[in-house]
Amino acid sequence: MTPLASPLDTARELRALLLDRPWRERCAQAIARRVAQSYDKVAIDRIYRAIYDEHIAMPTRPTLEQPDFHLSGAA
Repeated sequence: MTPLASPLDTARELRALLLDRPWRERCAQAIARRVAQSYDKVAIDRIYRAIYDEHIAMPTRPTLEQPDFHLSGAA
């Protein structure tokens, strides 16, 4: 892990990962385990369906095509 928005730290860690095969293989195994444990397609599909259903059920919101739509700061 590297600090957010730190290209130098990210590059340094990527270089270390590329040069250390055993560490790279351990990281790959850990990532595979995490994906298998955390990303159940059926559960993710259910979550997204609930989000879409919630937003579809919301009252109509103004759109760019509607005359009463105004961008903040626009005349």
